[in-house]
Amino acid sequence: MRANGINRGTVPTLTILVAMTAFSIDVSLPAFPAISEALDVPSGSTHLIISAYFVSYALAQLPLGLLSERLGRLPVLYGGLTIFIIGGLIATYAESLTMLLLGRFIQGIGGGAGPVLSRTIARDISSGAQLGRMMSLLVSALAVSTIVGPIIGSLLVAWLDWSSTMAASVVLGLVCLPLVYCFVPETRGMNTLDTGNFLDHCKTFLRHRTAVVCSIMVALLFFGYMSFIASFSTIVADQFGRPPAEIGWYFAFFVCFYLLGASASRHLNGGKNNARLMDAAFVLMMTSVLLFALTYLDVAPVTAGLAGGMICFLLAKGCMFGLLSARVLTDLPGISGTASGIMGTMQVFAGFAGSATSAAIYHGDASSTVLILSTASVVMTLIYFWNRAAINTA
Repeated sequence: MRANGINRGTVPTLTILVAMTAFSIDVSLPAFPAISEALDVPSGSTHLIISAYFVSYALAQLPLGLLSERLGRLPVLYGGLTIFIIGGLIATYAESLTMLLLGRFIQGIGGGAGPVLSRTIARDISSGAQLGRMMSLLVSALAVSTIVGPIIGSLLVAWLDWSSTMAASVVLGLVCLPLVYCFVPETRGMNTLDTGNFLDHCKTFLRHRTAVVCSIMVALLFFGYMSFIASFSTIVADQFGRPPAEIGWYFAFFVCFYLLGASASRHLNGGKNNARLMDAAFVLMMTSVLLFALTYLDVAPVTAGLAGGMICFLLAKGCMFGLLSARVLTDLPGISGTASGIMGTMQVFAGFAGSATSAAIYHGDASSTVLILSTASVVMTLIYFWNRAAINTA
């Protein structure tokens, strides 16, 4: 046991809490075709299952962060987990798309507690290069969850039915409750707290240009990434004709590259390596744009061009996500809960916009996803090189 109640189980529990939301989304992806058939709704409508979750998840981020600075980290975390479980139960027993969307909406409110409080607690107990490594570890946990979730979802759909994928998230929420009780201490007050009100905290955040810029970049990253997640299963089924049981395996293959990027970031984090990692990530992003363009100009084969572009984008995301998140929180220890909430709100609203846009313009192939990924990549690259010096200054 270390000071302030931090122990060997603290960081692993934080990684599970971060992965909770990703798992609850990813485990349901292979079920989308089955949900469409069982509830008699168009395949494009199943994208709204992600959107419903992300609307409430986004709205909850900032209040959860602020409440954690008023009430403490643990009360907010316990409340969020309870709401997450209740919403999951509603989704599990839904008999219509409307009820399913309602359950996911409620679940999203509680689901925000895991990532927001994990980032906040990570900032409470670490700083500098250690914070960067911890954030990259949390990103790695997201990647692992994103790989494992669809595989479990595919197996559940094959063996049981689509509702079992919703029940899986309930089980994870129930597992998290005792883990938090045993391993996560109350860390509020471990750093000097800013005792101002909500508006004061927001003003403090907005005065830090680098924090704002990095939050915008995280948001754009998730705008592209969530369009990929929302459309992946329908692209594999509609454009390439693969059965639902195989979708999780294809998805896991691609997300392995996200994990590879996150692992590289975690092991190489620190000093001048941060700038090198960020530069490499944006080279990968622009490579993805080039591959997508060559595909739609009929220069590169469709399968190879799409796969290569998505692999480059996911590698880049893994490399930069932890670094950008740590950079947002580095200079703001006194308002880490609020800063985490603001960053999370921007991230999730952008993710919602990406998945909703994907659903709205989806036409049975990958063109809409390619357009969204390419747009996000180009805009992020321009922002990064305009602010490169500030972002890479520790």
